[in-house]
Amino acid sequence: MQSNLKFDKHIASKIKSALKILGCIKYSLHEASERGKLLAYSSLCRPFLEYGDTLWDPSDNTTSNAIEHVQSQAVRFIKNIKGRRGVTGGRAQLELKPLIDGRKSHRLSLLMRILSDETRHQTLASPYDELVNSRRQTTMITRAANRGEPTSIYASSQTYYNSFLPRSVTDLRLGSNNTQQ
Repeated sequence: MQSNLKFDKHIASKIKSALKILGCIKYSLHEASERGKLLAYSSLCRPFLEYGDTLWDPSDNTTSNAIEHVQSQAVRFIKNIKGRRGVTGGRAQLELKPLIDGRKSHRLSLLMRILSDETRHQTLASPYDELVNSRRQTTMITRAANRGEPTSIYASSQTYYNSFLPRSVTDLRLGSNNTQQ
């Protein structure tokens, strides 16, 4: 983490490592089967792009697109896609979800594990309630009273608003609103 609470250097390092590994896979397995190439990418390269992603999940499109670019390069290699043809169809055939969807799923899964365990929830709620009370001088709970859902989180800075807890709660609320309609 950098002094501005961002992970840009860390993410750039992860992308660089993943691209190096992908290059090694391309060099070593250029004549391998599609299945072999996919297995090599999924087991050797993709973990670099997913490990700890609940913590460093970027909120800006530029960084997110740079991460997705690695997977696009892998799909081009695996499916032998040349030129300007898109990789969306190839990714669907390989049943590879976009990495951004995986990061969102990992964040929501972690949030649900935190909220399902009462001891973890109390650990999370106390500092959060103190933070909110000191800023707004009002009482705010982390769950809606009637349905047991997390409530929206007040964030005065972009850095905090894009951090794990506010983003995950917002995504959870949006997801539950979409399923209720």
